[in-house]
Amino acid sequence: MAAHTLFKRLIIAAALVTTFLGPASASAGPKGDQHHFGDDLFVTGREVRISEPSADLFAAGGVINVDAQVRETAHVAGRRVRLDGQVGQDVYAAGYSVDVNSQVAGDVIAAGYRVELGPTSNIAKNVRVAGRHVVINGPIGGNALLAGQDVEIAGPINGSVEIRAREIRFVPGARIGGDLTYYTTRQVDVPAAVIDRARVHANVNPGPSLAEIVITVVMVLAIVLGTLLLLALILALAFPRALQRTRRVMSAHPWRNLLFGVLMMGALFGSVAVLAMSLIGIPLIPLVLIVIPFALIAGYLTTAHAIGSKLLRRAQDANGGLATFGATLLGLLVLLVLGIIPVVGWIIGVLAVIAGLGAWFGVWFAPRPPQTT
Repeated sequence: MAAHTLFKRLIIAAALVTTFLGPASASAGPKGDQHHFGDDLFVTGREVRISEPSADLFAAGGVINVDAQVRETAHVAGRRVRLDGQVGQDVYAAGYSVDVNSQVAGDVIAAGYRVELGPTSNIAKNVRVAGRHVVINGPIGGNALLAGQDVEIAGPINGSVEIRAREIRFVPGARIGGDLTYYTTRQVDVPAAVIDRARVHANVNPGPSLAEIVITVVMVLAIVLGTLLLLALILALAFPRALQRTRRVMSAHPWRNLLFGVLMMGALFGSVAVLAMSLIGIPLIPLVLIVIPFALIAGYLTTAHAIGSKLLRRAQDANGGLATFGATLLGLLVLLVLGIIPVVGWIIGVLAVIAGLGAWFGVWFAPRPPQTT
């Protein structure tokens, strides 16, 4: 709910700012492009310092520094946001870094990579903050809902606190008047000076252990390899003669074969866009999406068979299903070993798929390929 409220407010604020002011001007000066409507102030710019008091403030841009008093609500979004002036109601702020050093009579809702309530800040009501790094230095009069990669509390909080983070730290000056509920991956040592431990509610989820991760990875690899082997067996038993022809096509004209493979790849993925543009073809899109992965695997296994046949010269002219399967297995092993080479491994895999698809294209449209090896 807090994130929804923040982004709804900021989207509305950004829409108002851009509507009244248009694109930010590089030569707008330190005050940015400004527009007054009643007592409200709309500001945008690459680097803006706001020193003029207003009722409601709507500011968006690169670097936003708010030094002036905002009698009602401040809506601020930018790459770097800093609020130093007093705010009479609420603060809605978002940016890469958000620093609030203001006396805020209402709530603070903020999001960013790093969000800090500075030591001179004083929030009268509630705080809802989300970011990778969250630091609370100033006092909070109400409740605090904090979420981030790591959260540090160094100031007093009169109400209850809920924290969701990987790392939670309490430094001297931290104090919680209500309950503390935290969700993290390991138990947190909460000093007695911060809160009575009877009011601490820990929810620790350490995540999967190393053994569970290893087992999961092994199971996934086993399923993938098992599927490849099954499809290789089916391909070898069903099309032994066709695989021999694809090998000859790949050997006779390798560069033309790669060109055919690129055309086949384009036809496979381009067919989805073509079918989507016609009402009649739309029902066929799910069928094409099912066919595409099997076609890519068939191309990969076809190249594997060609490699294995070259290594097993006895299998080059063998038309039996088991001999074809054996050659495919050997070639598959070679491709898998090459595939783990950093940087170039995935390129080899893509070329294997393209070459295999091109060979099938050549077999279909050139029924009498050269018999040379």
